[in-house]
Amino acid sequence: MKTKLLFTIIVCGFMIFPATLVASAQNSNWKYIRPSTTGLGGDYLQCIKVDRCGNKWTGGYLPFWSEGAVTRFDDSTFTCWSNVDGYLPADRVYDLAFDSHDGLWVATNGAGNAIEHGGITHYEGINWTTWTSANSPLPADDMRGIVVDHNDVVWATFLNVTDGIGGIARFDGTNWTIYLPGTSGLPTANVDKINMDAQNNIWIGTDAGLVKFNGTVWTTYNNTNSGLTANNVRNVEVDPGTNKIYAATGNAIDIYDGKAWTHKNTVFQ
Repeated sequence: MKTKLLFTIIVCGFMIFPATLVASAQNSNWKYIRPSTTGLGGDYLQCIKVDRCGNKWTGGYLPFWSEGAVTRFDDSTFTCWSNVDGYLPADRVYDLAFDSHDGLWVATNGAGNAIEHGGITHYEGINWTTWTSANSPLPADDMRGIVVDHNDVVWATFLNVTDGIGGIARFDGTNWTIYLPGTSGLPTANVDKINMDAQNNIWIGTDAGLVKFNGTVWTTYNNTNSGLTANNVRNVEVDPGTNKIYAATGNAIDIYDGKAWTHKNTVFQ
């Protein structure tokens, strides 16, 4: 299923995207959506996705209360599903993805009481189902990113910093496959966001560069063998119109069209 790509700006704990709710005193062209004035589930936001019906889905949390929620906004009503109410296994929603049946997949994690918890949660419109290391082959519950490919296969990144366990989980609805640095071509355990392109290639942000997996071959792009400006890739987005790969590092957004690299930062405009 094709979904819209919405770029967001996260500044000082609030999220900005087009709406008609609360105007900024500094610039009337920007509209701000905050928990204090709307039904947004928290002011610490990690992700936002738009489904094919135009609903905006966000993951936000309130760290002091260890409360987090998935929030759906249909341009008039905010609906929240939180960990406090038992829908989510953890307070931090790190990523969201949709399958071809309009099911929502959520990557969560948390460290309440210094105990790692979280997992992958699926919402099909009625029920919420969660997979963790307790009821699945997941080696860790600290999820970082999630994407559903064109065959409705779920791919998720996980990283337990304390134990140094990180990698990728593949779930086809029945079977799990776990990719770790020692058992695959993944160059490092320090993984972050994950995405896919039009050819169903999986792209992963890591601290060793931008990694591509076509189901058989692993390819790592770093600042030595490619035009990547820095190896610490925190986010990966794919433009559905051009199939260009956008890799966000600490210094730039590096854009790869399959042949050449271009850059957006304070130096390369």
